[in-house]
Amino acid sequence: MPFVYALISLGVLFVAAYLTVRVKKAGVYAVFLKSGASLCFLSLTMLSMYLMKAPVYGYCILLGQIFGLLGDIFLDLKFVHAGQSEPYTHMGFAAFGFGHLLFFAGLAATFSFAWPHIAVAALAALVFTVLIYFSKVPMKLNYERFSIDTIVYAYISAFILVITALQLILNHGYSTTLACFVTGMSLFLLSDLILSQIYFCAGKNKPRYIITNAVLYYAAQFMISASILFL
Repeated sequence: MPFVYALISLGVLFVAAYLTVRVKKAGVYAVFLKSGASLCFLSLTMLSMYLMKAPVYGYCILLGQIFGLLGDIFLDLKFVHAGQSEPYTHMGFAAFGFGHLLFFAGLAATFSFAWPHIAVAALAALVFTVLIYFSKVPMKLNYERFSIDTIVYAYISAFILVITALQLILNHGYSTTLACFVTGMSLFLLSDLILSQIYFCAGKNKPRYIITNAVLYYAAQFMISASILFL
């Protein structure tokens, strides 16, 4: 466990250093420091896999987080190469979305999801996605060429959060693994909502939004990594 705490502490230091650089100017150094923070939660995932001997769930979480790291890099590169921001944004959405699907694959291989729960989660995710999309008017969000990316990603994220929350609440027996994962996905969703303000709302690329988004995102990833420790 000392190594677990050490990796979390190192991750906090990397996040603090990243935010110090990022709020001043997005650039290559910010990408490097953000990648360093991501390597900390990836290392925690691998350590957790080793300690708990969790092959399927652990590998799916690890692969999902690797795609998350790629998504992170793509989304930061859109600020480094401002003239080519559109393809980097598309790639960022795709990487995070596929990473979430890998999370779900690991969950499905570990927990038995009842069909009624799946149906409820699918419907709830649809309602959430519709609300997110049509909130663009009152929230003054301009998705422009990223409407499809936003819809697909929002649906995937909401479905995974709802199905795991239902499993945690309605399944017989408390699961710390599911509790950690649900907490992590909730934080992930909150960070994405703030990120949408930064990317799609004029004048919101400000320090308070950047800091809040990063803190929620890394807290989410570390919680998801830690979920392996309780299998």
